[in-house]
Amino acid sequence: MAGHSKKKSQIKQNSQKFLIKIAILVATVLHLIFKTYSVFFNGSEFTKGDIIGFLSLSLINFALYKLILVFSESFFYAYLNDLLIINLIVEVTVNFHWKCWFIYLVVPGYFLFIGLLKLYDYVKTIGKVDENEVLRPAPTIKKYKSN
Repeated sequence: MAGHSKKKSQIKQNSQKFLIKIAILVATVLHLIFKTYSVFFNGSEFTKGDIIGFLSLSLINFALYKLILVFSESFFYAYLNDLLIINLIVEVTVNFHWKCWFIYLVVPGYFLFIGLLKLYDYVKTIGKVDENEVLRPAPTIKKYKSN
């Protein structure tokens, strides 16, 4: 039974990689389908901005996927997943209206919220006695008699 937990964690990590790849693939295919539909059936134009937008979203997806693989066992894993979800949502919704890029404003707001929570937790502990702190008796001050 040695190494059984390592096998389970490897299986879990492989399934997470597979789900992330599927999510990226589905969002990319939806983006291309919606863009193709709007060009061929709605008469909109295919511009350089569309190409740059698609390439930048694909590059961000690739970078986030690689970062998720690198930081899979660290503190940043959940945050990177959140960023990937936001990027995939933007990739799909930007086809409907250009203002869907504003969804990216959720990211700094989210980091600001997390930072304020951490600051509040820190401020909440100021002035309280730490249970793990070893208290030493205060040094006594010797007064000398003057003649």
